[in-house]
Amino acid sequence: MFSSKISSVKKEDRNSSTNLAVIKAHNVNVKRQIEKDIEDEPDDFVKLVLYLIKLTLYSNISAHIREFIHDLIKYTQITYDNLLEILSGAYVIIKFDNGHFYKKYKPYNYMIASSAKIIPETSHYSYIKGQPRVGKKSIISPDYYNHPDGEEDTPEEGNINNQFDLILGTLENSKFSSKKYIKKSFSTWFQFEEAKGVESGRFIGAHMFSKGHIKSTIKYGALKLQRGVLDKMRLNNYGLPLKNIGPLGQSLYNEKNPLIIPVCKDTTRIKKKINRLVSCKRYSSFFQNYSRIITNLDD
Repeated sequence: MFSSKISSVKKEDRNSSTNLAVIKAHNVNVKRQIEKDIEDEPDDFVKLVLYLIKLTLYSNISAHIREFIHDLIKYTQITYDNLLEILSGAYVIIKFDNGHFYKKYKPYNYMIASSAKIIPETSHYSYIKGQPRVGKKSIISPDYYNHPDGEEDTPEEGNINNQFDLILGTLENSKFSSKKYIKKSFSTWFQFEEAKGVESGRFIGAHMFSKGHIKSTIKYGALKLQRGVLDKMRLNNYGLPLKNIGPLGQSLYNEKNPLIIPVCKDTTRIKKKINRLVSCKRYSSFFQNYSRIITNLDD
């Protein structure tokens, strides 16, 4: 219905203020409908796809961040609950990806962080020492939220983060698996963080001077101190787990308690070592069905 309204506007008139308003109203309605569909959709995988579609509708979402989410959906066994944890700052291991995610997204870095310096730029361990920071532009929540009548398409506070970061590293598979064939192989780990380091690669090494990251670090330190004090006073009877602080919340999955998401298996290969990522069966089936539907509509 909305697309027909837009197509009926002549090309030469589409830049007029009136018609731009029509197009904007269309986009707002589409976004709202997707958010409502995510809330109502019972199928876990479809929820993930809807979120990916939602990301494409926001101009301030970086292309490589969208692609990163897309690759998680395409090549791993991620669930919708996993996605919520990821956006809340979970420390995630992509089990047995052979470093594919790390290698693919490292070139998008605005700086290479290190934990080896006197003032470290990251506290995480990495098998390959350089840890690329690739956060850019915004990240947005998949959750549905109400838009007040008369308001423009402006997400409520807590549903969007304009200064988030995404850091990647690698981990030897022997650290979480005893299988013989995984020797000398490694997996990618990553974490979405509340605030990025620096805005430009010109300031490599000055990561700790980022106000947003300092604020996030202080918040994390306060949580850690609170947990330690309660433990020593033996008041922490029910356990106060240390949470990571992410762009859109907090997560119980930290470096000592990682969220492990396996890649999809290539059943056509005899060797167990992964030389290339393969599309998950659910991903291929979904888009094959989608293509079939589009073809039938064209007929």
